Parts: sequence; structure tokens; C-alpha cells
Amino acid sequence: MLQESRAHKTETDVEEEFRLIANDKKSKVGQPAPKANTKKAPEYESLDTGFDGEGGLGFGREKSKNLMLSSQVEVMREVFEQLDKYSEGILRRSDYVMALRTDARVIDFIDCEAVKKAYSISRMTLDAVLLEIEKDETYDQAKTSKLDVNHKQFLTWNEFLQYFTDYQDIEVRNKKQTHFQSQAAKATA
Repeated sequence: MLQESRAHKTETDVEEEFRLIANDKKSKVGQPAPKANTKKAPEYESLDTGFDGEGGLGFGREKSKNLMLSSQVEVMREVFEQLDKYSEGILRRSDYVMALRTDARVIDFIDCEAVKKAYSISRMTLDAVLLEIEKDETYDQAKTSKLDVNHKQFLTWNEFLQYFTDYQDIEVRNKKQTHFQSQAAKATA
């Protein structure tokens, strides 16, 4: 029932977004062009690249497809910017994931489909992607000694977006993690 209500809310949000876009286009008919210095909202269509990573249909490998609405990505961007107090563009991975999981706006769509995996019909929810982000940090901690720096402890906005557009690389890393953990278990036994 909860999933149905979230799906209905997402459908309602999408319909509302389309309605606003249509009304905006109607209101702009016959009006002068906007000034060049007006601030434009960020667009995230570039997240959905083609097969060659350039937006075209070349012969490169297929990438994952981002299924998130631009409004949902914008909410996650706002959470990122709120946590980035010093505007450095980098956050602790665990802090950002925790903030996303506890933000009321994100909770509304956390069970919605977020990624279509490359070369597959399989889809992942935002919650599953956040779990993979947490696993990524844990994997890096497992393969480094306590004296080494854990580079996966921090996350930039572009690295976060990469989880939605290049999930294949993340799957390969997770397979290596499983192999690494099984080797470590054998060594201690």
C-alpha cells in the first residue's frame, strides 16, 4: 500500500511538472525573449547519455540509464548544497547518504526506480543505489590498511551522479569486493 501511494504521488508530481511546463510555454507566446543574464535552472538531461557516452549512437559500451525526474535530482542537489557548508563541492559519503535517507522530500521517492542497468532489463530503486554508495566506501576501507587514506570516504556531486549513469563499473567493483572478501576469509581460516 505504501509503495502504491508513493507511485501515485510520483505520477501526480510528473503530471504537475508537465502541466507547469505547458502553462509556461503558453504564457511565453507573444512575449519578448528573456534577458541573457537571467539565471537558468540546471538541466539534467545530460545524465541520459547514448551508447557512446557522448549523447550519440556510436559504438561505445552501453551505460546505465537514469530514471530519476529532474525535480528529484534537483532535490538531491539541494540536500548536497545544504550539507556543503563551505562550498567545497565535496562531502563525507556517509553524511550525505544519511541526509538523503532522512530528508522528507527524498523519502517520498526513495522507493521509485532510479537506474536501468546497462545490458539488462533490471532496474534499481534509489534506496538500492544509496546502499551501493555505502558499500563503495566499505569496500575501499576493507582493502586499505588503517594507516592509509580512504579515498571513498568523500563524494563529489559528479561522483554521486555517476552512480546513475555508469552503474556497470560499480557492478564490476562489487564483484571484485566479493572475491576480495572470500579470499580474506580463506586466509584467516
